[in-house]
Amino acid sequence: MKTPLAAALLLLGLQPALAGDFDALVAASSELKSSLSAFQARSPKASPPVRLQYEEQCMLRVAADYMGLRLRPDIRVPTVRYASEYGLEAFQRAVKDEYGAEPPSAVINLYLPKAEEIWINDESRLYTPGKRYMDASVLHEYVHFLQYQYRGDRMENDPSDSLESEAVKLQFRFIDEQIHSGSQGGVCPVPPAPLARPKHPQACILKAVAGYMGKELRPGVPLPEVRLASETTLAEFHDSVEGQWEGAQRHITNVYSVRRNRIHLLDEGLYYQRLNRAIDDSLAHEYVHYVQHRYGAYGEGQFDDSAEMQAIDVQTWFRDEFIRKPGDPCR
Repeated sequence: MKTPLAAALLLLGLQPALAGDFDALVAASSELKSSLSAFQARSPKASPPVRLQYEEQCMLRVAADYMGLRLRPDIRVPTVRYASEYGLEAFQRAVKDEYGAEPPSAVINLYLPKAEEIWINDESRLYTPGKRYMDASVLHEYVHFLQYQYRGDRMENDPSDSLESEAVKLQFRFIDEQIHSGSQGGVCPVPPAPLARPKHPQACILKAVAGYMGKELRPGVPLPEVRLASETTLAEFHDSVEGQWEGAQRHITNVYSVRRNRIHLLDEGLYYQRLNRAIDDSLAHEYVHYVQHRYGAYGEGQFDDSAEMQAIDVQTWFRDEFIRKPGDPCR
């Protein structure tokens, strides 16, 4: 018998970017069920919380509109509780009171009808800009609230998982129509976020990265062009990554183009605010790939997992030394 808790466990942390991924997601049930174990095996140290991009009430209105429902003032809206504010113990008590079952060992995204609560794990490591968004997860749980309170649907009477399927499909629709398109349209308008700009000079960031990697920059080696997303068309981005990535990319993202010797860099301020990061350390990450290619053994399209892990390590070092501390990479 399927319960809301079981459905939430099934989909923990998985939120494909495209609606077309849905059928494959449902078919891969054995892989999905393992996601909770994988999450619990991670470091117990919590990552910084994510900030919502849209207002909760607006996402509720969008969910109701998607479902053809009109919100009623006599039906109480559930309180949204975030893991960073209330903690694991409060979540476990709420789940145990709701279902009388042993609660999970991590906060998961879940609607609790009796408690009139929606619980959201807001750790940034669970959400990936361009693929996974906490806003869409909140909308997903609002769909379950509307199913339960407005239509009288019950997951325990839904062996075909149609209720979960509906919530996932509407979640993807919200991602495509609202988040990816940046649609204003009076739905969930968002004030334009300020553009992010590096705090440190690009030359100093590159010098610090190369030095940490044990490489000395040579005057005869061409430096990479740095192109900001706000100043780049999607067609230009496609030209840069052609042959390096499989499939058409729907959005500009951070990448070093080997073929063009060019770094594409997201400069949306909200992106870095949500992840509690800075554009400087993202640039440092891509400079690592530049150094790997121009001063190392990696050719075009030959980057492997070890190259990416090195880039992450250097990026973390740079963030700790020059973003979170008052260090100066120019020295």
